[in-house]
Amino acid sequence: MSEHIRWAMDTTHFMAGDMCLREVFGPMKGDTLNYAGEDWTIEKCYIVESMAKGMFDYRIVATNENRGLRVVVPVEDMTNNGWSWFVGKFSFELDIQEEPGLFHVVDPFFQNTFDVRAPDEAHAVAKAQTVFSSDSPYLLVHKIYRVSAVPSASKIISQLNRAIKAVPYGKGPLSDCINHPDPISTMSPKSTADLNRFQKDIENLFHDFTGGTTWSTLGEGRMFSTDDFQIIELCAETDGAV
Repeated sequence: MSEHIRWAMDTTHFMAGDMCLREVFGPMKGDTLNYAGEDWTIEKCYIVESMAKGMFDYRIVATNENRGLRVVVPVEDMTNNGWSWFVGKFSFELDIQEEPGLFHVVDPFFQNTFDVRAPDEAHAVAKAQTVFSSDSPYLLVHKIYRVSAVPSASKIISQLNRAIKAVPYGKGPLSDCINHPDPISTMSPKSTADLNRFQKDIENLFHDFTGGTTWSTLGEGRMFSTDDFQIIELCAETDGAV
């Protein structure tokens, strides 16, 4: 969870605060959902309390061409990678930051690529063209982003609590190993400050252990003319009879 989201939590108990944030920053109409290896377009999404009291799920309605999808997903099992939502057990959040002044330029006609530092896309095209020495009518320019993966304290705790609360229903990874008649309690609610401290501690330990898990990724490519270095806007196709 990025800094501006994490520190926006100001409720008494972090679980309630986390749910409020996921209502705001969770899946929205028009977002892409990767589910069962296919991409779906989200039409509706809202939060409901799950069968295990105290836990919450996303109820999602999505479409793929002429097909429909209705699915219920635990909120802690949803991860936004910046371009789509992924469903799965992934106890990390991704922090995506644009690398200012750094662009990836592609010559689609000769399959040449070049990373360049420039104040904007137009200057990036001008610099790349001198390197490529090609007569291509346009080049593709991608912004470059730095992605960092950090453990998510709220996901870790939520997934553990959900596994424990699912035992009476015969579900979850702990359903066979919690069978003594003595009850097992879930983690008691903590304050937002407690969660923030836990998050900071786990991030610091993770960074010390791994040295930081980061990588570069590309944004959407946009066409820029090699004549005037301006963006090429594609006109939408329309039916002449309309």
